This record gives sequence, C-alpha cells and structure tokens, in this order.
Amino acid sequence: MFKVVLCRAPYKAYVITPPLGIGYLSAYLRARNINSRIIDPMQGEGLSLQETAEKIRSVTPQLVGIYASTDMIPATKELIGALKKVAPGCLICIGGPHATVLPEEALKELAVDFAIMGEGEETLFELVSMLKAGRGDFENVKGLAFRKEDGRVIMAPRRRPIEEIDEIPMPSWDEIDPHLYMDAPHGIYTKHRPFAPIITSRGCPYQCTFCASGVIWGNKMRFRSAEKVVDEIESLVTRFEIRELHIIDDNFTISKPHAEGICDEMIRRGLNIPWQAPSGVRIDSLDEDLIKKLKASGCYKLAIGIESGNQQILDRARKSLDLRRVEGQINMIKRHKILLHGFFILGLPGETRETVECTLKYAKKLKLDTAQFTLFVPLPGSAIFDEWTKEKGVAQYRWDEFTMYKSVYSTEELSASDLRRLQKSVLIRYYSVPRNLINAVKYLRFKQTKIVYRLLKNYLFSK
Repeated sequence: MFKVVLCRAPYKAYVITPPLGIGYLSAYLRARNINSRIIDPMQGEGLSLQETAEKIRSVTPQLVGIYASTDMIPATKELIGALKKVAPGCLICIGGPHATVLPEEALKELAVDFAIMGEGEETLFELVSMLKAGRGDFENVKGLAFRKEDGRVIMAPRRRPIEEIDEIPMPSWDEIDPHLYMDAPHGIYTKHRPFAPIITSRGCPYQCTFCASGVIWGNKMRFRSAEKVVDEIESLVTRFEIRELHIIDDNFTISKPHAEGICDEMIRRGLNIPWQAPSGVRIDSLDEDLIKKLKASGCYKLAIGIESGNQQILDRARKSLDLRRVEGQINMIKRHKILLHGFFILGLPGETRETVECTLKYAKKLKLDTAQFTLFVPLPGSAIFDEWTKEKGVAQYRWDEFTMYKSVYSTEELSASDLRRLQKSVLIRYYSVPRNLINAVKYLRFKQTKIVYRLLKNYLFSK
C-alpha cells in the first residue's frame, strides 16, 4: 500500500497552532482513498528531531511531504538529513511559502526530490497518483518542480489556484486535534481554550510591497460558502469541544456579504462561541453595520494592520490606507466593546528615526487595547525582497533569521542593529504609558504568562 506522511520539522516557535495546510492536504488525499497520515512534532509536549524522524520511519511511507515557511528552512534541512539516514529510500517533497516562491533554491538547498509551488491539494494528489502508477513524467504535473538524476531542476508550469474551494474537504481535525495545541495560540490573549483556527477564503487582491500573500495564494479572492464554514465550526464545537474560534484569513472582512453571511449563519444555528480575527483585518473594510453583525455572532477581538504612523511610508509600501480615517474607525469599533490589537512594522523602506517616532506617537493616541511593533522581514515573494536580492542573490542568507524578532534588513538611514534598538525603545515607551500597560495586563490569564515571558524575552533581549 502506498503511504504518505505529511509533517513539519520541530522548530523554535512562538505561536503553535494546528497546521491547517497539511490538515487540508491530508483530508484531500483521504477523500481520494490515499493512505495519508500527519505527524506533527509540535503537538503536546513535542518531539525531538530524532524522535520525529523515527516516528516517520515507523510508518514506512513511500512519500514524505514537509511544510516549511522561510524561517523553518534550517530546521527542515536538519529533519531531511535525519530522514535520509533512517529511511534512505523514501521520497521527499517540500511545500509551503518558501518552496512556492523559491522552488529551485529549495530543491537544491534541501536536496529533496520534489517541490510544490502554490496550493498543494491537486498537485500533491497528481504526484501521488503518478508515483503509485510507477510513472515518471513529472513535468506533466502542473505546480511541481523536481530534480532529475543528473541534478537538473525541472519546473512544470504553475497551476491555477483552485476556483471552487468549497470542494476542498475541511482539514483532518482528527489528526490535528485542537486539544494538542494549548500552549501558544495566536497572540497572547484568548478567552478560552481549546481554540481552533479556520480559514474562510483564499487570495489577496492588494499589492503591498512587504507582503507575499498574493504571490502564494493568488490575487483573486475565493470564498467558502457560509454553510460550509459554519459546518466546520459546528463540527469543531460538537466533536472537539472547542471553546474559542480564530478566523485567520488574510482578509476576512474584505467582502461584506461574505463576512455577514458567516455571522448570520452562526447566529441562526445558535453557536454562541467567542471568536477573534488574530491575523488582522483591514480597518477600512469595516462599517458600523458589519461591526454590529460581527459582535452579535461572538466576535470579541480584532487585529488591525496599520503598519506605520507615517503616510509616506505607507504610500511607498503601497499600503492603501488613509491614516486620517483610522482613528475614527477605531473609535467606532470601540463603541461596540470589541478589543483591538494594532500591528505596526518598523523598518519598512524609507524608515528613519523621525518616522519611527511618528509611528510611536500615532500608536499612543489611538484607542488600541494592545499594540505590536515588529521588525520588517523581507519575505520571499514580496516586491521588496525581489528588489533587495537583485544584486545580492539569496544564497548568503540565514533563513532562520527571517522572523519578526530579528532584523536582516536595513533602510537607507537605519542599520539592522539600529532597528533592533529602536524596536526595544518603542516597546518600552509604548507600554510605559499606564493605560497601555493596564490594557496589556488586565486581559491576561495566568496560563498565558509564560507566553508573555517568551515574547518579551525575544523582543527585548534578542541580539
């Protein structure tokens, strides 16, 4: 029997949530009678590198599919090395954002057999079907890159994103049980546990130069129906007894009819489950009617991406947001007693000491409950990354440094070390304001204090 294992490498993570990507892949394969199993070393107490490799080997799979974002590449390379020692005959496929954007580099650096570019459901199924049949014409599998025996990398044409995402089964929740991911949810504030993340759409039509979402998911928005989304929520509540929901779309409220439809269906079924949108919504997509509907369906917290308090920085980054409207929008949301978390990025192109001060001053005057000041990361696939690497190439970078806690990017005026020092200063000065400090503490549960400690340690004491 042909067996597939889907996994990710054990790595140092500050947010640990059920891996929806491989959850969707496993469900898609299972629905087509493929023997698929998820092994996630981040569940529960976790597995070491060697334990992960041995557990995969014990399943005796013919193919191992590994998810990796850019910062996970070094840990993924270690896992692949361990796998090749204990299961030398197993084929290995890499997928995720890094492989989507840099497939040739990923194949060579990780020395794997295949890389999937873009959404993986259809591509992985076709690859498995071809391997089961003993065929080797992989160039006919759209969305697949692979290495030939002589080391040459062949890339098939890119695959169009799946149009009808309602046809994709909900993730294999029995393999990624929410109860096994209690330690570090999105952000540091949750009302209840266990929680579960869901996505209700794919795609992003915006052109922000610091983001790669449109490259990875496509620029066209594709929506799940309200019925399918709430079927999944209801299943999570009844089967897994989740007590909180996290909607992690890039753009949950981009379509008012879509967001309202889901809220209406949740209300109609009487689910009464608190939920939040921790990945961020566009504040300019919200109006009072929609906020009322979000609140009535159980929304208690929204994260909003403001990014900078300087309009020129935003305009240069093609972030189509008018700062003159943000304060009024925030005041409108706060009237409905919804908690607000603000995302700010330090170190975007054009950043100076003056614009950093502008961002801090702007953040202080907003009625946010909490705020996050991260360092800019030039993510592969973003327009800034493409420009940044034109002369330097990509071979020299340490991918595990591509996190919001470190800085590999310098602006015209500020070095990476300057930005790290400024980030610490901004955090200290923002939370030195009594109102902001009280807000940061009053919603904190005892079990979440270790998450706060871990985040503060990395924000304030990273080198």
